[in-house]
Amino acid sequence: PAVIADLARWQAWGMVDQVAALLDRPDEGDRAVARAAIGYLLLCPSARAREVLSRVRATHPALVAEAERTATLFGGGR
Repeated sequence: PAVIADLARWQAWGMVDQVAALLDRPDEGDRAVARAAIGYLLLCPSARAREVLSRVRATHPALVAEAERTATLFGGGR
């Protein structure tokens, strides 16, 4: 999760597909990684991130809501 947060802090927005792939893994048991990946997508200004986030919002609404609350606390999010 820390690496994903670093990507967002460094504004490394070219990693959208790699970060999104973390959400597609069959072992979705690591909520911390999922929250960090969603947080990255929330902060990323690209159209691709919005597209992926829309898909994730439909499949994991509770995780997205949790990540949005966290992002809002730190001044981010949409």
